[in-house]
Amino acid sequence: MIRLAILGPQKSLNYVQEILSEMHCYLEAVYVPYTDYHEVLPFLEKSERNFDAILFTGMTPYLYASQNLTPSVIWEYLPRNKISFLSALLKANRQNGINICKISLDCYEESIVYETYREIGYQKNDILILKYPSLVTEENYLTQVCHFHELNYYKKKVGLCVTGLSFVAQTLSEKGIPCVKIEPSADAIIQQINKIQLNYQLRIKEENSLAILLIDTDFLEEYSVCNQNLIQRFKNKNQILELIYIFASKMKAAVLEYPDGRCYLFTTTADLKAETDSFTRLELLFSIHNKNIIKNVFMGIGLGETPQAAKFHAELGCQKARQNGIDCCYIVYDENSIAGPISPSNKEEPVIHADRPLLSISQQTGINTSTLQKMKLVLAQYHLDIVTPQKFAQLMHISPRSMNRLLLALEDHGYIQVVGKSSSSSPGRPSRLIRLNF
Repeated sequence: MIRLAILGPQKSLNYVQEILSEMHCYLEAVYVPYTDYHEVLPFLEKSERNFDAILFTGMTPYLYASQNLTPSVIWEYLPRNKISFLSALLKANRQNGINICKISLDCYEESIVYETYREIGYQKNDILILKYPSLVTEENYLTQVCHFHELNYYKKKVGLCVTGLSFVAQTLSEKGIPCVKIEPSADAIIQQINKIQLNYQLRIKEENSLAILLIDTDFLEEYSVCNQNLIQRFKNKNQILELIYIFASKMKAAVLEYPDGRCYLFTTTADLKAETDSFTRLELLFSIHNKNIIKNVFMGIGLGETPQAAKFHAELGCQKARQNGIDCCYIVYDENSIAGPISPSNKEEPVIHADRPLLSISQQTGINTSTLQKMKLVLAQYHLDIVTPQKFAQLMHISPRSMNRLLLALEDHGYIQVVGKSSSSSPGRPSRLIRLNF
């Protein structure tokens, strides 16, 4: 059973609890109320690992937490969609004398707003939308949002304030300012709960799925029957075995040695991915390659739901590495999906052989498929939907300049969506918040 922490204002939690009670979900929900979304950080720092997943009732606390912490469990938030915004307009329309054509807005994408108005018969020229420019944390953020709405209302620029923040809605209502709070739709709540359950099952499946790493080494010396050479061969072999067993111990992998010198490491996909940064960094390959007693080292990583499948895939990957003729590793997901080569020098970029969408994006943007795959893997590994370029560069182990070049190429072809800006107390311009669209 999934243990799920749901974080939000008490009123939002009550609504989510009502929906979940009708769903009869097989999960343990723990409701964590807060008054100010800044309270999510101390809770997550102390208690995140006590849960299998975290659900934020709003996007703002999710973005705030994402800028300060790297998730160690599944994180999701309740999305904002046209249904939620339309419901807010209908609530406002029930209040006599409120002009829904001139609004101030926070925490919502303008594209969704304009599309909603168009679907109910308004043209863009018929409406005025004044949007608060920031989506994420800044100093005194809630106070600044309240001031933004108040100023526009008192100057008679707008007739209605639309907000996604409970604190702002309460503050404006207490001052008699027409205000409506956007709430997630029941469908959005159900969709996100189902998504969390699915992701959890996929993670459990990955943790239980088998991964096999096959290491095949060629030594520099040609060994004869001479006792001296036999002794040297034994010593050299033990040097390599020591590296292999150290690497295996880090992920509690079982080691199986074959007489011909090959070694199989048996572990789980989740453990191997964690130890290799989602198969992007193979320290063992580098360590063996740097030994001056080694002529070549070839590796294959095989994934599969059965030991037979994983072993076959590992041997196929090792075979491809040997055919390549350089020290490298191939990752075999199945016979039609192979990544590699990964080489010690990192000069050879991994190539994904069976991902046609990535191949198309690569042809359009000039970014190689291995980099695109790694970008997706990194975000999936840390369960990030939205990220800043700086944090993305850090997780990818590349420079911010290199990351900006990648993002610019993707943005030029519509594969990056800028969803807001992240403000901080540090000097300089606020950082963009981006989402991959592939």
